[in-house]
Amino acid sequence: MGRKLFINNVSKIGAKAGNKAKSDINRILKKEGFCEINVNYRFHVPAVKNNLNALEAAIVLNKVKLGKDDLLCIQVPSWYGRMYDEYILGLHRKIKFKLMVIIHDIERLRQTERYNDEYCRVELSILKDADVLVCHNDTMKAYLSDQGISNDKIICLGIFDYMLDREVNADDDADMNEVIIAGNLSPKKSGYIYSLSAKNEEKIKYNMYGYGFEGVNSQPLKYCGCFPSDEIPYVISGRWGLVWDGTSSDAIEGVFGNYLRYNNQHKASLYLAAQKPIIIWKGAGLASFVEENKVGFCVDNLNEIPEKIASIDENEYQVLKKNVKKVSQRIIAGYYAEKAIKRAVDYLHDREAFC
Repeated sequence: MGRKLFINNVSKIGAKAGNKAKSDINRILKKEGFCEINVNYRFHVPAVKNNLNALEAAIVLNKVKLGKDDLLCIQVPSWYGRMYDEYILGLHRKIKFKLMVIIHDIERLRQTERYNDEYCRVELSILKDADVLVCHNDTMKAYLSDQGISNDKIICLGIFDYMLDREVNADDDADMNEVIIAGNLSPKKSGYIYSLSAKNEEKIKYNMYGYGFEGVNSQPLKYCGCFPSDEIPYVISGRWGLVWDGTSSDAIEGVFGNYLRYNNQHKASLYLAAQKPIIIWKGAGLASFVEENKVGFCVDNLNEIPEKIASIDENEYQVLKKNVKKVSQRIIAGYYAEKAIKRAVDYLHDREAFC
């Protein structure tokens, strides 16, 4: 195998989680000996960004002079637009370099503003053309397999890392019934939040961190502000971190709720980095990780939370915290992505040797 390269396509999007996840992957790729290729991101010109980003990529990659023995790693979705994605796809088919794709989101499943037939056609083509894929979990792997992608070339990440330069102090004087909700708090993304006040006879308190909150800042909902991704693990207060999505607190509903079946939500990594046990929907793609590593508990609906918390005494909680600390130390060091990237490179080496 020739050079190992990656395209750095981190955008300037402030405190949102997508930037942190991609930055951490970049950091780990560098550690694994990949050389960085910078393609400028035309974030402020959406009307023409597709053309500009594709042109920029063509100019930069022409200078790099990719060869068939090289390995190029990209992260998807790229944020650069469909024409950029089509350019990468065409270049791979022409030169036949090795292509590693690390998946952050699948738009066909997430169905955001990018979702349309043409975008999804290109998205699926990149995933099928890739020589090796890193996906989130076994549920996402099964979905990709159903799309005609070989199981052999799909590697499961397990959970996203949340790299930090120092460990978070695990001490927290919060009450046992204080639950953290982090991320996009808008009614469109997290509509369930706005029904929690009416169903709070047991006095669960929800400490919310993020952007888009449009409710009333009064108990049981306490809005605590929005913080940069490298600061928030040291700021959040509560005994538990909630991983839930969609329109309802009674059941998983809506497109965003359904996406939990496949997606490793980055907020789960935030909670574990901050040494907070997780509460997660039982049908989520990450639920098996939570259960197998004993770092929280699963529920069918949010009404189960008070009884579940009440059944856990302080000694049992400390056992959970011990398990969480072990996973936290791995997450803040980049353990899971490093392991997956090494497996992906080994897969390509083995395939190359076999051929």
